Amino acid sequence: LGVARPLTPFVMLGPCLAALGLPLLLLALLPEDTYLVPLVIFVCHLLYILFFLVFGALTGVSLMGVIDVTDAPAWFRYCTSAWYGLLAGSYIVCACRTRGAWNADKSPRNMLADAWRTLGLWYLSVALIQEFGALPRLAFDSKWKSSVEFVVLQTVSFELVAMGALARWPEFRMRMQALLASRGEGISAAAGISAIIGQASVESLLEVWETRFCGVDMDRVTRESMASNMPDPSLGALSRSVDFGAVDAFLSHSWHDDADSKWGAVQRWRSDFVAKFGREPVAWIDKYCIDQKAIEDSLVCLPLFLCGCTKLVIFYGPTYPSRMWCVVELFVALQMGKGIHDIELHELPSSSPFDDFDAVHAQCFDPKDREKMMTLIEAGCGRIEVFNDRVREVLKQCQDANARHTRQQKRGSGLSLLRRKVSEEEFN
Repeated sequence: LGVARPLTPFVMLGPCLAALGLPLLLLALLPEDTYLVPLVIFVCHLLYILFFLVFGALTGVSLMGVIDVTDAPAWFRYCTSAWYGLLAGSYIVCACRTRGAWNADKSPRNMLADAWRTLGLWYLSVALIQEFGALPRLAFDSKWKSSVEFVVLQTVSFELVAMGALARWPEFRMRMQALLASRGEGISAAAGISAIIGQASVESLLEVWETRFCGVDMDRVTRESMASNMPDPSLGALSRSVDFGAVDAFLSHSWHDDADSKWGAVQRWRSDFVAKFGREPVAWIDKYCIDQKAIEDSLVCLPLFLCGCTKLVIFYGPTYPSRMWCVVELFVALQMGKGIHDIELHELPSSSPFDDFDAVHAQCFDPKDREKMMTLIEAGCGRIEVFNDRVREVLKQCQDANARHTRQQKRGSGLSLLRRKVSEEEFN
C-alpha cells in the first residue's frame, strides 16, 4: 500500500523484519526432520495462497478506483493495478512450487532445498516488482524521490535482493545450519557428528565410547571373518579394551568387495607394519569391535572410534565409494583434519578411478540414515561437490605417496644388491 498513502519509517520497518521471518524459520529445521519439514512447507504453501488472495483482491479494488492517490493522473490507477497483479502472480507461482516440493516421494532434505529455492525466487521477484511499482510514482511526483518513504522502499528492495541471492545459494544455508548447530557446544567434530547421527546427547555418547572402545591384534583376525559381513558375537571375545590413541589403525573397507583380494591387501599391510615396528598392529575392525548386542549404539559412535585411532587405513575396492558408511568415515577423517600422513590407502584390483568418486551415489541399509549422513556432509562442506573434490584430492595424494614409497623401496633393494655384489668381489 506504499503507493496509496504516505508511510512512516516505523510502518515500513515491518517489511524489513518480515523478510527475515521465513529464512529463520527454514534455518531452524534439520533437513532430516521427517515431520517438521513437510509441515512447515505446507504452512508456507498456505501463506503464499493467502497473500495471492489478498493482492488479487487489491488488484480488483484498485481497478475500481477505491484505492487512489491524490493528484495522481488516471493512468496511475492502472499501473497500481498491474503492480498488485504482478505481486499476486508471484505468490501463486510460489504456491505452486511449494505444492510441488510438498511431495511424499521426496526426502525432507530435497523438500527443504526446494523450499529455499522458492523463497529465493519470491524475494528476487518481489524486489523487481517493487522497483517496477516505484517508476510510475516517480513519473508524476519527482519530489517523492527525496522522501523517507522512497529511501526505506529502496532499502527493503536491497534487502530482498540480498536475501533472495543467499536463499538460492546452497553453501550459505548449509554453512549457517552448521554454525547454528555448533553454537554453545564446545565439542570435537567427531562427538558432534555422532550426536547428530544418533540424535543423543554428547555426554551419553562419550560414555558409550569410553566403555566400548576396543581393538583387536591382527594376528587374531582370520580370513573367514573378513569374508562375510554376517554378525558373529564370538569375535568380540578376541578384542580388548584400549586407551585413546592406542589403536594403530581404523580399517575402512566395504564388505561387498572381493574377499580374497581384500584379505591379501590386509595381510600385506600387516606384514609391512610388523617389519617396521616389530610387533603386531592393533586395529579397529567393526566385526570384532562393535558390540553385537547393541549394534545401533555402537554404530553412532563410529566417528568417535575413528578419532581414537592413530591412522585411517583404507582398502579401496570397486564398491567402496558406493557404501555410505565408508563415505562417512572419509568425511569424519577430513573434518578432524587428517591428511596424507594420517591416511593410508591400499587399492584393490578393479577399483574405480578416484575422479569417479561421488558421495551422491552412496547407499546404506536404512534410507533415513543416508539422509542424515548426507545432511552432515553438506553442513560440514557446504556442498556435496566440495566434499567430493576434497576426497579425490586426498586419495590422489595418498596414491602419489604410495608410488614414491614403492620407488624408494625398489631403489633401496637395488642398492642393497649392489653392496652385496661389491663386497663379494672385494672378498674374492
